[in-house]
Amino acid sequence: MSNSTVEQELWNIFTFYTLHGNPMYPDLLKASQFVKLSRECNIIKSKSGSGVTQADVNVVYIIEVKRRDRGFGRNQAQMTYNDFLNALMRLSSKVYPKADTVDDAFQQLLMENVLPLASRRSPDPVSMHMENDEVQDLFAYFSDALYMLYQFYATAADAKRRKNTHSRNARKHVNSMKECLGYNEFLRFALDFNLSSNVILSTLEIGDIYLSSIKVTDGQENIRKLTFAEFWEALVRCALVAYSKISNASPGDKIRGLFLYMWRSINDTVPRAIEERRNVTTYMGDLINGSMAFNVKFTAMWAKDGYRDYLSPKPLAREEARDVLSRLLTRPKSSNALLEEVNMLADRTTGNDSIGEGEDNNGNEEEDGNNVNMGGKEFSESQLSELLSRRPSIADMLNRNLTQ
Repeated sequence: MSNSTVEQELWNIFTFYTLHGNPMYPDLLKASQFVKLSRECNIIKSKSGSGVTQADVNVVYIIEVKRRDRGFGRNQAQMTYNDFLNALMRLSSKVYPKADTVDDAFQQLLMENVLPLASRRSPDPVSMHMENDEVQDLFAYFSDALYMLYQFYATAADAKRRKNTHSRNARKHVNSMKECLGYNEFLRFALDFNLSSNVILSTLEIGDIYLSSIKVTDGQENIRKLTFAEFWEALVRCALVAYSKISNASPGDKIRGLFLYMWRSINDTVPRAIEERRNVTTYMGDLINGSMAFNVKFTAMWAKDGYRDYLSPKPLAREEARDVLSRLLTRPKSSNALLEEVNMLADRTTGNDSIGEGEDNNGNEEEDGNNVNMGGKEFSESQLSELLSRRPSIADMLNRNLTQ
């Protein structure tokens, strides 16, 4: 296992327990979840009086979050990712006291306890869906509207942070993060567009989608923000997760179904969001314009699609009788009763000298445009009608094929 793979696995383990502890803070690990991880990894021994106890784990947890040099306020009483790694290293010497060095003990703890036994997030790969032509066409169609919405939530959060930041250096750092969407803002977006309800997605699922969409870098401690490309990936993941168990629709139709759900919320929750934050940010125009653009684009697309339910199978196109006839006549001759009857009719009409070519029984000319080609021979509609009236079984066979 490569270094980057180990780091990724440890990050997925850490964030699994943080999300299940409190999905509002996926970068902080509660003490109860750290104890749970220790039990699942057999760090805490089941037999009393031997090995590491739950009290030992709680002590290590407290020592880490109370360290003066950790870079957080003393009131920050929950573990960060770096605290988590440090705590595991401290525990490794207690679990494997006979190891020659701390490095050996830490490696043994990771390889024999944490990596094989801990629960973890397992993000589904979506690169294949992201490269799908239908999904890319949807991105091209909606990107302008979505970018305005993305920009509102990103810049609104930056404006709030700048307002609450007093030092010049800190404000420069805030400016460097402009136009990237943080975790809390993504949760707010999901809330405003009715995505983070138990009807469609839980807060835990929203958190997992966010973490799965960001590109993890080695040594990261805090949750990084979403770029616009990652924001689009998060929306794709929302659609795939929300409808994975209730629909067999294509990825494109699942995204359209998600957008239908968002569109219905525009006239409900979005106006309320505008009113709540009118005095917080000067970037309200992005939310208003983005919502209007999204509304116009989705309405046009839905009308073009016949206002269909995107999560239900597409209705089958009605087949024309000529297409069914063509399919029937291409069957092997040995089992093609229709073709045999057609040939008999052709022989019969060929020998009938009383009817001129291109005339019906009354001597009227027939229109070539209504003729049917069957088995390489041209037949008028009156001749086809005669065939079906003489052989009702053929008419029944055609009817069954049309209704299937």
